[in-house]
Amino acid sequence: MALNYAENYKNKAPTLAGVYPLTVTRFTCTCARNDEDKMCEQITARMGNLRIIKNVPFMRKGNAVIGMRSQGLVDESTGKTDTVDALFNGGIYWTGKLTDETYEYTLHLFKSEKDQCVAELEEKYDFAHKVREVDPGMYECEGAYHFQNESNGPPGKPTLPRTLSKYCSPQEEAQVTECYTAAAAFNTAPSDSQNLPALAETARKACISVPAKRLYQEYDAFMKGIRYNAD
Repeated sequence: MALNYAENYKNKAPTLAGVYPLTVTRFTCTCARNDEDKMCEQITARMGNLRIIKNVPFMRKGNAVIGMRSQGLVDESTGKTDTVDALFNGGIYWTGKLTDETYEYTLHLFKSEKDQCVAELEEKYDFAHKVREVDPGMYECEGAYHFQNESNGPPGKPTLPRTLSKYCSPQEEAQVTECYTAAAAFNTAPSDSQNLPALAETARKACISVPAKRLYQEYDAFMKGIRYNAD
């Protein structure tokens, strides 16, 4: 989102909002040395979520956009779009072009620990085939919550902080918090825990109305052998 976030922006109607089909056209991942910290391996494994996450949320309000949980800006004259996201205490930079029909972009995923890992992913949203609607307020709140709580750097402070009251009503914040808390309880549980099915169901229900996390939670459940359809 723009840094000088306008107070009336929250009530502005989006010009584009919904869940749309996603197509992946290319993925590469390279490591500066020998992947000593297994970060390339981790990122490559996470790209397996594309087997499950095939329809994804997107929203545009004026020159501000959210794709999955990335947030950024679009140049209204050229359609050039730049957004950022957080990943594994690293980051993602999206750059591409937005039209009325598609959003085509390259994702640059980066992480630096023992060695430097850089991945690139080319994807495309298809706006001609909307899968379902999203709640704009909930989606905006989720993006802000994700940045505030999941973009922490080494000192433990958000590297992409958000003032949640500018993005969320108290009810929206409570619902997003419930979803992410339930998802965390499931994701930190041992894979052989007898409580896993119950934790998965609690997270599924808590995240039904949270546009992006509902998809990530379906994938995380899939990785632990629990299959359901978030849609």
